[in-house]
Amino acid sequence: MTASDLSAVDTPPMPYVGRDRELAAALAGLERARGRMWTSVVCGDPGIGKSRLLEELVAAARARGVAVLSARAAEYERGVPFGVLRDALDGAVPPAAAGRLTTAQRTLVGAVFPELAPAGPPSDLLDVERFRLHRALRVLVESVAAAHPAGLLLVLDDLHWADAATLELLDHLVRHPPRAGLALAVGVRPRQAPALLLTSVTAAASRGEATLIELPALDTDAAGRLMARWGVPAGRRAALSASSGGNPLYLETLARAERHGAAPPSAGGAADGGDGATAMHLALLAEFGGLHPDHVTVAAAAAVAGDAVDPALLTAVSGLPADVVDAALDALYRRDLLRPGPAGLRYRHPLLRSVAYQAADPGWRIGAHRRAYAAWRARGADLAVLAGHVSRYATRGDRDAVAVLVDAARASLPTDPAAAAHWLDAALRLLPATAETAGTRLELLATRVRAVGVSGRLGDARDLLHEVLDQVPAQEWERRAQLTGFCAMLERLLGHHSEARSLLTRALAGLPDHECVTAVTLRLELAVARLSHGEFDLGEDRAAEALAIAHRLRDPSLLAATQATYAFVHICAGDLSPGVRAQATAAAAGVDAMSDGDLGRHLETMVGLGLAELFLERWSAAERHLARGLRVARATGQAHLINFLRMAQGAYFGMRGRLAEAAECFEDAHEAGLLAGSAEMRTQALSQQGWIAIWRGEMAAARGYIADALALAGPEHDWHSTVAQADWALIHLHRGDPQACVSLFTSRVEPHLSRIDALSRPVWYHVMAAATALAGSPAAAHRWADRAEAAVAGLDLPVRSGIALLARAYATGGADPAAAADIALAAVAALETTGARVFTGLAHLGAATALGGAGRVAAAREHFARARALFRDCGAAGLHADAVRAQRRMDGGRPRRSRDADLPGDGPLAGLTAREREVAALVRTGLSNPEIGEQLYLSRKTVEAHLHRVFAKLGVTSRTAVAAVVAAHSPGPAADRPPA
Repeated sequence: MTASDLSAVDTPPMPYVGRDRELAAALAGLERARGRMWTSVVCGDPGIGKSRLLEELVAAARARGVAVLSARAAEYERGVPFGVLRDALDGAVPPAAAGRLTTAQRTLVGAVFPELAPAGPPSDLLDVERFRLHRALRVLVESVAAAHPAGLLLVLDDLHWADAATLELLDHLVRHPPRAGLALAVGVRPRQAPALLLTSVTAAASRGEATLIELPALDTDAAGRLMARWGVPAGRRAALSASSGGNPLYLETLARAERHGAAPPSAGGAADGGDGATAMHLALLAEFGGLHPDHVTVAAAAAVAGDAVDPALLTAVSGLPADVVDAALDALYRRDLLRPGPAGLRYRHPLLRSVAYQAADPGWRIGAHRRAYAAWRARGADLAVLAGHVSRYATRGDRDAVAVLVDAARASLPTDPAAAAHWLDAALRLLPATAETAGTRLELLATRVRAVGVSGRLGDARDLLHEVLDQVPAQEWERRAQLTGFCAMLERLLGHHSEARSLLTRALAGLPDHECVTAVTLRLELAVARLSHGEFDLGEDRAAEALAIAHRLRDPSLLAATQATYAFVHICAGDLSPGVRAQATAAAAGVDAMSDGDLGRHLETMVGLGLAELFLERWSAAERHLARGLRVARATGQAHLINFLRMAQGAYFGMRGRLAEAAECFEDAHEAGLLAGSAEMRTQALSQQGWIAIWRGEMAAARGYIADALALAGPEHDWHSTVAQADWALIHLHRGDPQACVSLFTSRVEPHLSRIDALSRPVWYHVMAAATALAGSPAAAHRWADRAEAAVAGLDLPVRSGIALLARAYATGGADPAAAADIALAAVAALETTGARVFTGLAHLGAATALGGAGRVAAAREHFARARALFRDCGAAGLHADAVRAQRRMDGGRPRRSRDADLPGDGPLAGLTAREREVAALVRTGLSNPEIGEQLYLSRKTVEAHLHRVFAKLGVTSRTAVAAVVAAHSPGPAADRPPA
């Protein structure tokens, strides 16, 4: 059989049959992507027709005027970070879209698309948080989609071969969809599909934002129609259909062979494994039969060189003359092994490329990769492309190859640590284990551990680190201790607190010098490990031991770090003695005197110092030190500390009533924990996200955050899992079920309250005083108030003192509103100048409620107004709604519905239905649509529909205008109405 025996004319591209239902599902996704993102995932075995379905989707999109960008991942190029995204967006970013990015976003995006980086010297990203890069890329994708009014279809095929960076980005996009008309369609093999992507898409499908399309084998009728198109005799179709197992690619290969008298093996199916896959491999291999040897060489060179065929590159890789390469490409095209693609010729199917590659002589392949490396290097290719070839030809001891792989790892580490770990592993295999290379190997091993850890494989990183420790000579005890400290941190992030402490204790015991810097560091690590587990007693005061040694060592940087941790540990235990406060003050002075370089050596200082200052209510110092710590962490590549710094910043912003900023911090911390694969970090962030969401009135989100935190935390009670349980109880209080709050708190939280730091406990005592009072248990409320007062006695902390007073006011209100009002007003006085705006608002609300109960209505209205103003300024919509409802009860206790429906039926309101008058009246009170729905037992969409009709009937376009019309035509005075 010669090349002319099989031609592309004889066998046209595969017709489209048997996928009407699946195509309809993909087209429905395209229609749903109107002003939002919709994801369609096409799953199926190799050769089942995923790419063919996506081709039909592309054709339909173009026919509808939808812009299309597409690319496919390739089996041998998966080491290039964001490779498939770069291919898809290459040259497709219009200037207007790039112009929507801020300078900071362009700096980040420039790591992936250098042409979009701002002018000036290139930025060294070091270990920039990958979630920030993902957000910047999301803005870029959103901007590109927005540039196409009819919508954008982004097709990414063969994602089972995509690099880890691309998969992380797609996970981010599915969880945080761009606000633009974007249809994302991807093809993937289910058995090789990345779990991260499928988990995100499955969750999106449950939210109504994605479609999973599974391609089954073709039925007999569809297979027969295909073969009829190819001219297979009717009498042979049933046998070929059975042999192919309904796999279109295999069926095409069998039909091709049938028409030309060949008989490739068949084994009834072509899934990812088993006889079917072997049979299809052999059938595809047979397609290369009869080719001239030079043409076979060019086919193999095309498999080695890259996914897109470049004749000049093939000339270099194959070692054949250019005219021979051209003739070979013509033969491969006529044989239909190569077909035209977006960037030139490419293999008809990726499996053909794989077959050609595997069939080549192994020795020839080594030389081909060496030649490919030289050719790509001359073209200035990415380090990842070069490393892909080097890793396939280099032999042990090749120092130049090691250097290329290490350079590729360093370039990949900020954006794709999984790729960096892969290149470092390859470098270590090539670097001989000799005395001369021992130091270099240890450095590469440590960097590989870091890359594996930040790529989301903390357990693997921990195991690798144990291997590294085994290779550190005993006399290098300082290096061993440092690595042990890092290993203990990994154990903590995995939630293995006992293992972390055991590691640190053994390392400390094994030190030959117990008065050294390492001894101090290990003791501080032990102190922090106890805190992470929720052990706040000072029975084992490692921080005090470390402080004594640090004073003797006279190292200012070390001393400041130790003072900060000592203060934080003691404050969490409830020790706010003058000596502890003095240590916090001294730590701040020491840090302020350091250069950023010195601070970078002990940067964990900033986490403990910032939290200590937050607890001491030294607001400006806490904000300044946490911001500086974050800046230095980013500048020095200490990404492992960024999560803790953002968590501390979130706590600061929450206490100050800057809820949007707090939510952003906790979202950052959660994204960091997700990328790191740390359930511990995610539990911390989610429990704090829940707290902020409750205050903001986002109850559905709060339930989701806290439910996820509890699921991740498991049965063990530590600091953050106990807080998550407390938040779960708090949800019930804010949903109007104080009895459920009390029941949950007393059963799940109270037995483990010692797991919450001493200065957070008064906040929860205050919550329980409110819940038990509302549940009709004043005696229990007073007991909780007693505990709050005892916890803050003598601390000289105005915020905590005000919170304790507020707890007593709640307990007193039912029996003696006048006395409760006086106590609540004392709480207002304590909190008013602290800057803790949400708690100040709660004090005003407590005072207003008590004053109203005591009959002092005018004063009550004044405090209701101040509470609402504070909550509004903080973004605490949930608490604002509480204040509105409380004032409504005071102003007449009108029923949930009847009075709202009794607005006059004349004037502009005459045309409104009773339900529309209810909605309009509640708009006037300042409630949001979800809050109105809660009041009227309606869905948010139903409220929106009623409000849309109210706008139309009243001839207005805003909620403020609705409120004005209602106010102008309502009976009676509008004294101190909540703002609209």
